[in-house]
Parts: sequence; structure tokens; C-alpha cells
Amino acid sequence: MSISLFNDEIKAYIKNYYSIVDFLYLRYGLEFDKAGNERHNKSLKIKTNTCLITDFNGSFSGDIIDFIAFKENVELKEALIIFSDFNRLPTQKVGSFKPQKEPLKDNSYLKNIAYSFTAIFI
Repeated sequence: MSISLFNDEIKAYIKNYYSIVDFLYLRYGLEFDKAGNERHNKSLKIKTNTCLITDFNGSFSGDIIDFIAFKENVELKEALIIFSDFNRLPTQKVGSFKPQKEPLKDNSYLKNIAYSFTAIFI
């Protein structure tokens, strides 16, 4: 799957078994044991080392993003946003701030702010 919104933090969460199990429990009510078997639907399983979700009835096989897209009938990009919003992850890389080429020479604005603060507290 190649989605431009992937960053390293999201990739880490997609490969983390416990973050996936938490998501599936809180979003869909699915409970998995430590072996990766779902409690109520024995055909649904998560491989603990690769986090691949499979349904032995043949209806599904894929990662958590594919599962969300399948379950909620949305595009992969929207499924990625659902998963990243749940984990409060940024969906795109945040650009670094560029330093200013010239420092501010007119500091009258800052002097006015400082004066107003001293006027309030005196």
C-alpha cells in the first residue's frame, strides 16, 4: 500500500500489535487474546509478529488499514485518517520552520506590549 500520508510514527503504530488490538476493541468491540484469536469469532485472527489480520472464511486478509477500509467501506486514504485520528497521530509530515533572514528591527510593538503588561500589574 502506498499512501503519501504515511510517516514513521504511523508505520510504527500499524505494526504494533497492542495499538491494533486497542483500536479494534474500542472501535468495533472485537476482543483478541494474546495468541491473536478473536474471542467471539474464532475465524478472525491477528498474527502477533506481522499484525496481519485474516479471516479464515476467506472474506478478508490485510493489515489494519485494509481492515478499516473493508469494514467501513471507505478508501484506503480515509481508513488511514481514521486510524491516525484514533491514535492522535499527524497524517502528514510537519514542515520545519524557516528561520527569518533578518531579525525584527522595529521593536516598538514589543515595547508597547511590555508597557501594557506593566500598567496592568502596577
